[in-house]
Amino acid sequence: MFEEWPDFQWFENKFENKILIYSNYEIGEDNMQIVKDNKIYNIAWWLSVYDFKIKNFPSQIVFKSDKFYDGIYCFIVFKWWNFVEIQPQSAITISDNFEIDVLTWVVKYYGSLANFSFSWWNVKQETSENIINIVKKWYNDSFRLYLKAELWLDLLYNESILKISKKVLTVLSKFFPWKYESNLKNLQDYVDIFWVDLDKSLDSNGEMSTTNILNNMWWGVKKGVNMIEK
Repeated sequence: MFEEWPDFQWFENKFENKILIYSNYEIGEDNMQIVKDNKIYNIAWWLSVYDFKIKNFPSQIVFKSDKFYDGIYCFIVFKWWNFVEIQPQSAITISDNFEIDVLTWVVKYYGSLANFSFSWWNVKQETSENIINIVKKWYNDSFRLYLKAELWLDLLYNESILKISKKVLTVLSKFFPWKYESNLKNLQDYVDIFWVDLDKSLDSNGEMSTTNILNNMWWGVKKGVNMIEK
């Protein structure tokens, strides 16, 4: 009935800081590379993700580049939507309390300063939707993978069951809105996360028959029980 769905807190608590390197194309290491504490990250096409750990001494990141290239980004993503963008030919150090010292060139930050800070304030908050969407897509993909590992996806991803849930909750929320409106919202949040379209037809005739509903429900329940037994 999606009474307490979704609860993002457990995902946020397990989230670890990451380095995201995004590029629209591959580029040679002689032209551009990112160096973290003497470890070299070459620029690969699309998106590369690395753990970002800081020990008890400042960690240094240098974004080496022979010139500025469009479509190549380096992000350090902190907890829950806070991240910084390091531009080519920039260098920073980060201490274990996530204080950032900008050594050269340009660093931008997105979100609030909840989990990191700058040792000087010649840095501005940015709101570029293009940049935010890159990180947002990666974050949402990571969240979906986490959910798939935690839930009975054979059962909960079954569109027939979800469609029945929506019909039932829609009726209940009309009679008992104080109890079931939040359930209906939770269900909608769930289908949005997994890109499920509950308005499309489920059979070739554009209708959802009772037989199909019952068969799909029974199949989903059996799969869920089998997963528990294993």
